[in-house]
Amino acid sequence: MIADLYRQPDLLRLVCALTGEPVTQVNEVTERHVLNILHRPGDTHGEHLDDYPYAVVLFLQAPQDPSDGGLLEYAPHTTALPLPGGTRLERRHQRAGDAYLLRADPTAHRVSP
Repeated sequence: MIADLYRQPDLLRLVCALTGEPVTQVNEVTERHVLNILHRPGDTHGEHLDDYPYAVVLFLQAPQDPSDGGLLEYAPHTTALPLPGGTRLERRHQRAGDAYLLRADPTAHRVSP
């Protein structure tokens, strides 16, 4: 299902329209799709930058309440890793069925515990 969605021309057109830039699919098979399963208390996806400019993230499941964790935390226009102390982080809560598009190469980001 994920591979089929990735190949949908409408998704590529949508990402191009949202970014205002030409966007192409990733050629490297091992980089096309990433599936993160964070299901135990304290699970995180540590701070990082992505190699490719854009990430489309889909939520099949997510905590109902932001206090339960699993928040996207990001520092726009920040590539320093580890994040320097005092870095202002934006935080976003998602629910099952949500999605977001992130400029992932110049934006340090992580998932909170």
